[in-house]
Formats: sequence, structure tokens, C-alpha cells
Amino acid sequence: MSATNFLVAASAGTGKTFALSSHVLRLLLLGEKPEAILALTFSRLAAAEIFDRVVGRLAAAAESDEDAAKLSGELAEGEGGEPVRARFPGGVPRAEFLRVLRDFLAAQHRSRLGTIDSFMARLVQAFPAETGLRGDVRMLDDDAAALLRGVQKRGAQLLVAVRDGNADAAAGVDGLNLDFENVNEDGIDAFLAFLRELSVLCRRNGLILSS
Repeated sequence: MSATNFLVAASAGTGKTFALSSHVLRLLLLGEKPEAILALTFSRLAAAEIFDRVVGRLAAAAESDEDAAKLSGELAEGEGGEPVRARFPGGVPRAEFLRVLRDFLAAQHRSRLGTIDSFMARLVQAFPAETGLRGDVRMLDDDAAALLRGVQKRGAQLLVAVRDGNADAAAGVDGLNLDFENVNEDGIDAFLAFLRELSVLCRRNGLILSS
């Protein structure tokens, strides 16, 4: 295709899923391998809808000559359909849709139809040194994210309590443990200054500081 990169920016209910699935279908018909197509959206639900729409439209076209003619016409429309018209001047045959469907499902485990955040997580995992992050980054589900936010909130409350000498707020806490593996070189000076101040405050409040 003349344009391999395709961006859809529109409000809800305006046909983004249809447009993205159509672009994926055109690429598949023109010989692109499923794993070579990167289609990203914001939510898992939207990514699943794109996948379902691609499979559903292919399956319908593979089962019926009428549906094959309909999908062929949809994919040949507009400027984006010019390569499809050039490759299939008489329309895309039903057998071709069946072939594409089989190839797409066979490569499902290598599919790159997903969310922006999951793709970025894979990049970090693949290039930890270049990003300055640890390579074991993974996506949190909603429950894990809520738990982490709770822990972070409680940790912040404890630090404030230690700073202010608030024994009641820090009740039941014997010490603090810090994990500084993710501190990069740019932030090490500020972190050491914070560590020195925290050490004094912990000593003053009878708390153990460890790392």
C-alpha cells in the first residue's frame, strides 16, 4: 500500500473500529503477514473489538459469495482501496478471504492487535538499558493497580507521620524498608539527600530504616 501507517482520531461511535479493521483487512489481502501489522488502541475492549471485527468480516466473506462481494466492495472504496482494486480488478474472491482468515487465525498468538500501554511495556522489556528501567516491567490489572495505590497512599502517610513525629499515625510500624533499584543516575543525588533526612527522622522516632 502507498501508506503503511494509518491513524484514526475520532470521537466514540463514529466508526473507528470499522475503519481500523478495514485497514488491517486491506493489508492482509495485499500480502502482509499478520504479525507484521501493528494495530493499537487505548483499551483492551477496543482492541478485542477490532480483532472480532476482522475475524467476523473475514468469516462472513469466506462463507458466502454475497458477503464476499460486499466486503470486497467495502475494502475497494476510497483512496485506501486503490491497491485492493489494482490487485483484484474483478473483486476479491471468496477463496481469498478464506485463505486470509486461515492465515490470520494461525498467527493469532503472534498478533499485534492490542493496547498502546501493552505495546510500550513490551518495548521496555525488550530494551531495559535504553529506557533506564528494569526489564521485568509488566502491566497491572485493575485489582493489582488498586492495591498498589493503597500501598502507596499508606506509605506516603507513614513518611509524613515520621517527618512530623506523629506516633499515632505510625502506630504498629516498627520500621521502613526502601527499594532503590529503580533510582537512575539523574536522581541519585536527590535520593541520597532524602535518605539522609529520612534516616535522622527514623532514628528520632525509634524506627528501623533498611533497604
